[in-house]
Amino acid sequence: MGRTKEFVVEEALERARDIFWSQGFEGTSLSDLTEGMGIQRASLYDTFGSKAELFQQAFAQYQELGYQKLERLLSAGTDPLDSLRRVLESAIPESLEVERRGCFCVNVAVELAPHNPEVARQLENHLARTGALLARTIAAGQAQGQLSLEIAPKEGAAYILTCMNGLHIAAKTSTDLLALRRRAALMLGALTA
Repeated sequence: MGRTKEFVVEEALERARDIFWSQGFEGTSLSDLTEGMGIQRASLYDTFGSKAELFQQAFAQYQELGYQKLERLLSAGTDPLDSLRRVLESAIPESLEVERRGCFCVNVAVELAPHNPEVARQLENHLARTGALLARTIAAGQAQGQLSLEIAPKEGAAYILTCMNGLHIAAKTSTDLLALRRRAALMLGALTA
């Protein structure tokens, strides 16, 4: 008779995600994972597979949560322009007191995507999926006369994603959150009619 799991898989995966997010893939050891997840090495292998497989699952979880957050931000706005403002500002921490890990996707793109085709493909799919949401919002803003017709919605979405990535990077080192908010407003201004 097999032993029952003594941990909640989803919670252990969340803890693994946070460890990888803070330390990177290469900077995270199996000991870091088992200690941080509160599980034994055999349980890690039995449940998640290798370190690389665990990373893929944790990264996929992060991307799904990010997609859901983007959906919420876009639907919370009073209009398309306000929705895009909310999206850009979401890349800026609310205070300097929080751990500023940046965006896990940006961190992974820098660390792994250049030499890991599977990670590069996973990021590409995520960007296409989030870009489609943003493109719909941009198209709605154009239809309402808020956003410039000079920019194709797909290109505008790519621009917003690039701006978000830049804000995530800047927020890791900046001590001036007001300046980051001003940059977000300037970025958004490039799309307005």
